[in-house]
Amino acid sequence: MAIFKAHFYNQKTVTELANKYNVSRPTIYKILERGKKGDFSIHKSTNERYRCLKYGIKRLVKIENKLKQN
Repeated sequence: MAIFKAHFYNQKTVTELANKYNVSRPTIYKILERGKKGDFSIHKSTNERYRCLKYGIKRLVKIENKLKQN
């Protein structure tokens, strides 16, 4: 609801909101479209990979290895 209010009442642009919340502009557009329909419920990620522990650990190992190289 915060994104919806910021856009429609505080005149924030989609780009500003995407940068603030670290999401893509299409994601902001989806949220705004749902808000127009009155749907302010929380939606889970549709991509299973990003919600699983295995992916998180693999990602963490990659980041740690990059940091060790520098």
